[in-house]
Amino acid sequence: MEDLHDSAFVSLDDREKQITQTLSENSQLLISETVSRKSFADIFPLSWSHYVLLSRIENREERSFYEIESAQGNWSVRELQRQINN
Repeated sequence: MEDLHDSAFVSLDDREKQITQTLSENSQLLISETVSRKSFADIFPLSWSHYVLLSRIENREERSFYEIESAQGNWSVRELQRQINN
């Protein structure tokens, strides 16, 4: 009976190690995803709606100007539209 009892504990210990390892791997994935999201936000600091408006500007330098000004000035989409129209 003791052998069966000991083998059950060994099995539980192995499961605990497996669960701990899985949690560790998942935590690393979550951290990696968070870093990727921050990097994406650094690359594209404006909302999708901002970029839709900016994509309508044919002149590359003008589009770049409004993108930079909008990001630095924290312009709303409505403010960006107003600036483009003036």
